[in-house]
Amino acid sequence: MRRRMIDTPTPQDGVVPMPARGPVWGPPCPQHALVLDGNDVLDCWLAETRAERNQGLLGTDSLEGALWIRRCSNVHTFRMRYAIDVVLVRRDGRVHAVETLAPGRFSRPRLYGLDTVELPAGLARTLGIVPGRVLTCRRLPDADACGL
Repeated sequence: MRRRMIDTPTPQDGVVPMPARGPVWGPPCPQHALVLDGNDVLDCWLAETRAERNQGLLGTDSLEGALWIRRCSNVHTFRMRYAIDVVLVRRDGRVHAVETLAPGRFSRPRLYGLDTVELPAGLARTLGIVPGRVLTCRRLPDADACGL
């Protein structure tokens, strides 16, 4: 058997890696909640550092929740395996724009956007996230116990 530089299970070994339910750089469970007009609606991961923003959802097979990306006015879905909803949030917390991106696409850069929220495709419509609504991200009180 040939040695690999990184010893990770592969389908050839008979072991299929478990798909990530959120960003590969983040904690195993979300530490934040996505808040729409004052109501918690979804679990949320928060990308604040440059490394977290650059990695985003790359390397994931799906997203169960939301990814809030600070200081980001456009995203891409190159090297992604699934479509996402992209929500652009203004400085005042109001939704500026919502669009669905298929893999291999760029979102349109927007002048008024401060943060971007990525959701599974179609979920923004299901939750009623439309321009003008207020969207925020809040830390969960038991976030430090995540993964213990």
